Amino acid sequence: MRSFFYLVLFFGLQQCNSNKLAESKSAPAAEGSELDFILSQFPEAEPGQKRVFILMEPKSNEENYQVQIGIGKRQKVDPCNTHFLDVAMEKKEKQGFTYFQFGKATIQSTLMHCTAASVERLVNSAAVFEPYNSQIPIVAYIPNDCDLYYHVWTPKNIQKADKGLDKTDLSMFPNTESNMRRWVIDKHIEYIDPSETGIVDDKRFAFWLSKKAALDNCNTHILGCTYKKKLVDGWQFEYYRAYTNGIMSTRMGCLDSEIKEQEVLSIPQFASYNKRVPLVIYTRSDVELYYAIWHKQAQQFIAKVY
Repeated sequence: MRSFFYLVLFFGLQQCNSNKLAESKSAPAAEGSELDFILSQFPEAEPGQKRVFILMEPKSNEENYQVQIGIGKRQKVDPCNTHFLDVAMEKKEKQGFTYFQFGKATIQSTLMHCTAASVERLVNSAAVFEPYNSQIPIVAYIPNDCDLYYHVWTPKNIQKADKGLDKTDLSMFPNTESNMRRWVIDKHIEYIDPSETGIVDDKRFAFWLSKKAALDNCNTHILGCTYKKKLVDGWQFEYYRAYTNGIMSTRMGCLDSEIKEQEVLSIPQFASYNKRVPLVIYTRSDVELYYAIWHKQAQQFIAKVY
């Protein structure tokens, strides 16, 4: 059985086989005068901020990686509460290059009473995910008292979804409508302490749709799809509805092209990994659903100031 994880269209995604991720060669990373030229296209940092950049190491199969970025600040905080950086982030463009603009960062926390002595900890903002690309640096403007941290993510365990295991209670989720299918991903569920949220920070799901169609073999084809995240009434459990809207293709002229049935995939949608509850997705009845679990690599890096 074949499936493809990423597709090249104008979205910059690459094809791969379901049994192993696609093999491809990375172009050399930007370096020397080329890197200096790219970095010179970005404006100077404003007062109170610093300009930083990340240049990823070249890898084979770069389409099989993602970069998680976010800012962090070392601060003495109480050990009882959960603390996070509240900061506005905007993605901007300059001379055809994109960069991230982080605003003023303030520390927020839960409000549990705590008499313990303060300890120094790294307080982080929410994360942003970017495709892994060793040819172009990631540039950001961040507050002077913060650093830009990043991790690398990679997918494992590409699987075809099914109706789920019998142990899963689906009574809280909407019933399946006519001409729709309900997919249940629940092999990850664990029985944990009721006080735990179940959210796992170093894993997340990606899922995508597949449909067979008779198409030419010289263009790249992608299944158009819109994903809508919803919450179960009265609960904070997520589920998704996926609406397909036809097959999109590049428009190369195909002389003597062979028309044959092939598998067409949608762009992946990412979802949180919660070991307490299943991941439930509703789709049309004429599509299949695949998923993978992405893992965060343990090593954390800090961006360079320039």
